[in-house]
Amino acid sequence: MKTTVLGAALALTALSPASALAGESLVGISDRSDLVTFSSDTPSRVAKKPIVGLQPVESIVGIDVRPADGLLYGLGSTSRLYTIDRATGRATLLGAGP
Repeated sequence: MKTTVLGAALALTALSPASALAGESLVGISDRSDLVTFSSDTPSRVAKKPIVGLQPVESIVGIDVRPADGLLYGLGSTSRLYTIDRATGRATLLGAGP
């Protein structure tokens, strides 16, 4: 059963258009909490900028985009939640924190 489901999933993936992610702007974080952006078309051209506006001695440990509004959220190393401006790297604290 598992093999059949896996085979069907692989077949569906193979049938999906190759351009599904063409030209998409992708975002990530580096091990130094820099915001990293690049295009799916040219992944070797990476733009990196520091994330600023964090609380003292805090770093970003994870990010996610909310599909409903497209905002980029970052989770700080002290469990604080931020929004992050993709253009500037500015982090804005949401709420008072822990």
